[in-house]
Amino acid sequence: MLKLPDYCSIYTAEALAISHALDIIKQDSINKSIILSDSLSTFKSIQNHYQPNSISQKIQNQISFLQTNAQTISLIWIPSHIGIPGNELADTYAKQSISSPHSIILCSHTLQDSKHFIADYILKNWQHTWSTLRTKLNEIKPSILPWPTIPLPRRHEVILNRLRIGHTWLTHKHLMTKTNPEPCLSCGVTPTVKHIICSCLEHNDVRVNLKLADNLYEALGPDPDNIQKIFTFLKLTKFYNLI
Repeated sequence: MLKLPDYCSIYTAEALAISHALDIIKQDSINKSIILSDSLSTFKSIQNHYQPNSISQKIQNQISFLQTNAQTISLIWIPSHIGIPGNELADTYAKQSISSPHSIILCSHTLQDSKHFIADYILKNWQHTWSTLRTKLNEIKPSILPWPTIPLPRRHEVILNRLRIGHTWLTHKHLMTKTNPEPCLSCGVTPTVKHIICSCLEHNDVRVNLKLADNLYEALGPDPDNIQKIFTFLKLTKFYNLI
């Protein structure tokens, strides 16, 4: 039983199992061998002689070396999960190897595993940093993962993105005109996108009738129904052309 680092992929584990079997064949000078595996993807990659990945290239070289020593190697694919006793036993030991003290610890990994590990590490740290901030942006979008693309007219895309970043003509025109910001006539506070959409008393009836979300995450998120409610709200309150 072999155990790889946690960041290795299933493909790496299945391919290294074949590579390890070839090492045993070489070490014990076995003249005729059959390696059975349920990993069809590994076998296909071994057959790729034009652009093999690093581990497939290693297996190809191992097989070539053994064949030059007149050792016969056969690779046979067997379907998984159909009750073949030997394959079921191999799966049992593979699961046990995760926690078994008898497992041989390998430090092997592929370049692709390293890339995935680094990318995952960067994303986790980026998410942690983003989550610790207290800004209007991460209030709207708490995750750094991309939102699904929703087809919208160009004008709607502009309005929605201005609302999401909080920079609109309605809330920032005083910067352009070099005047003092005008307070909300109903609430007496400086208007912001959050105030207009979530809490302004003047438009509370419209908000309730539309069942508009009371937080920016839902109101301005990627849900198509909520997006449609936002544009309906802007038109009913006559804010549409002021964004």
